[in-house]
Amino acid sequence: CPPCLPPSPTVAPLSTSVRTLCDEMARWGWRRTLTRLPGYVGSRLLAPWRERAAVVADSEESVKVALMHRDQYFRQLLAKPDALLAPSRFLQRVFAGWGVPAHRILHVGNGVDAEGLVRPRSPSKGVLRLAYLGSIVPHKGLHVLIAAMQRLADVPVELCIYGDDQASPEVSRYAAELRRQAVGARVRFAGRLPHVRVGEALAATDVLVLPSILYENCPLSILEALYAGVPVIASNIGGMAELVHDGQNGFCFRVGDAADLADKIGM
Repeated sequence: CPPCLPPSPTVAPLSTSVRTLCDEMARWGWRRTLTRLPGYVGSRLLAPWRERAAVVADSEESVKVALMHRDQYFRQLLAKPDALLAPSRFLQRVFAGWGVPAHRILHVGNGVDAEGLVRPRSPSKGVLRLAYLGSIVPHKGLHVLIAAMQRLADVPVELCIYGDDQASPEVSRYAAELRRQAVGARVRFAGRLPHVRVGEALAATDVLVLPSILYENCPLSILEALYAGVPVIASNIGGMAELVHDGQNGFCFRVGDAADLADKIGM
């Protein structure tokens, strides 16, 4: 939610520049400050932005900066509440690793809105129907899933990807790359799925796949699938590995390993 989001990466250089300008005006007055603006003052105002640009010079580095910024911000927030709710044991351990006392961390699993989730299942007609429900972003590992589908090109299996592939320019570019990678495989991009239709999608799904390459906490998509009786194949990290038990309600595969994922799909 917005109150929990870290400040924008532009906040730091902007606030620094504003403080510099206010200090100059307080010292010299606005007329003299304006005359000095093209030279010395202007260079001081631009300095924080140049520093920020040097740090985030390429996209990969900018992601690292954003994650570091987010990490520091949430560590500060964790010092404020009297108690923290952790939907997974994984997050409970993360909080403890950040120095939160154990008595302030309560493990409380997520629930699901069960209305409409369980519906009569549609026949599969001899084809294993896989589905992915979620965001179309790189850390969700859809490229790993599509690589696994390419390995299964001669197997009667199909994949339906539900997610908004036009959410942002970055998402659109990633989705276009996924479509290119999916050529020749039985993959369909179904677009955004309203929550009221999740039960309908699960009724036409034999296996839900979550191929995330970064840790997940307690994904609602897994809980909803299991509630609807749909087994799950997920990466073997974070809270996903707590929810999916091999041979019982699905399988876990080695994170980022398309070959292992293809093997699990074929089991």
